[in-house]
Amino acid sequence: MKIEFDLQNETNVRINRDYFINQTRKLLNKNLKIRPKHILISLFIVRPKKIKRLNQQFRNKNVSTTVLSFPQDEPLKKGVRNEKIVLGDIFICPEVIKKRNENLNFFYEHGLLHLLGLNHKQMEKVQNGHDLCEEKPSFGNSVKCALRGMWEALMSERNLRIHYMVAIGVIIAGFIVHISRLEWLFVFFAIATTIMMEIINIAIERILDLTHLHYDQNVRFIKDLFASVVLVSAFTAVVIGSIIFIPKIIALFYI
Repeated sequence: MKIEFDLQNETNVRINRDYFINQTRKLLNKNLKIRPKHILISLFIVRPKKIKRLNQQFRNKNVSTTVLSFPQDEPLKKGVRNEKIVLGDIFICPEVIKKRNENLNFFYEHGLLHLLGLNHKQMEKVQNGHDLCEEKPSFGNSVKCALRGMWEALMSERNLRIHYMVAIGVIIAGFIVHISRLEWLFVFFAIATTIMMEIINIAIERILDLTHLHYDQNVRFIKDLFASVVLVSAFTAVVIGSIIFIPKIIALFYI
């Protein structure tokens, strides 16, 4: 599914465009089960004066508000497969949201669900995460949620895909050169550690993006710090792999 995302920011608030695209895809794919081939959505980040004017014009309320949604196509229905759908426009005012001590990302989801034709009761259910993970905590559901998170991270994060491709290549090489059981243990330990560090890094970055809308030097430092953890684990994995594979590869060519 292609998402054409038009972002217009009229404020000084730093906006993570990729996060909003991922959230749009997540809501459509996972929660609402919608499968259009092409979706167009516009997001406007505006100041209180403009959203107040829009609120007065379209809702007859002369006050600034957090979010306004203006759908264009008919509300999407579960299971619909359209070629291209123009969802509409979402206007968000970060200053009003900040005064209310609320979260901008929450109101984007709220506005998007409005475009999809959900009522407030349905939106509350979706935004509260009412799905298989929340219904009956069981081992099967926990595994399914974990696999879903891994798959979503794999689809949205290029670095994680690189780690998986390298891991597959290393495993294939291990079968080719016939490494020992002990060497397999070290190889799988290195692979698992590197991928786990990358997943943790992704989670930390997402949390920081959710909680810090403005640029912050401390946030940058934390992100860089966790990135360095991934770098150290990857370097260690390269060292382990070199110790195991280089002698065996040399032996293959000099038998």
